[in-house]
Amino acid sequence: MFYLGAAKANGQPYIRYRGGSIGLSKVIDERTLGFADSADNRQYITLGNLSDNPKGFNFLVDCANS
Repeated sequence: MFYLGAAKANGQPYIRYRGGSIGLSKVIDERTLGFADSADNRQYITLGNLSDNPKGFNFLVDCANS
């Protein structure tokens, strides 16, 4: 599981939980993390924020080793 965060152009943050089975996310290269996405509630808030402000973050949780 992980959390995907982005902020509006004015800096207001929005953080979204992303959870799923093993293999949900995959390291593509040293700058790219791929993950399976779902339609969820189809609000596309994170995508809208990233179009205004391309900086985002991932907060990764390793429950098995915590």
